[in-house]
Amino acid sequence: MLAERGELLATYCGLAGVTVGDKQADADIQRFCEILTDYTAFVHFEIYERIIDGRERRQAVKDEGKRLYAQITELTHILLVFIDDFADMTGDIDREKLHTDLNALGEVLAARFELEDQILHAIRGV
Repeated sequence: MLAERGELLATYCGLAGVTVGDKQADADIQRFCEILTDYTAFVHFEIYERIIDGRERRQAVKDEGKRLYAQITELTHILLVFIDDFADMTGDIDREKLHTDLNALGEVLAARFELEDQILHAIRGV
């Protein structure tokens, strides 16, 4: 998960100053949306689903997962809206909206990472 997160962050940082309409920039935005989709799915299916469906046996992990799940779900919804808005760069994309949404997305990612880290601490037994 941390390796996936690192790739996500590196790609996100690479979008600083991106110009909508530039073919390479459009490809970079699409690639970021793909990585964001993969990360979101990986974390959900590899960690949260295990907790939700009862396959997780460590009580501390289950407790943290249950405590944080609603917050993580809310943040996941915001990530999915971003993906829906920007994954297909063939339409007219408002540059200002993209930059505003990218800035807001950074805050959402930071909040989600913080919650995920709490679950990771429980997994590690810290």
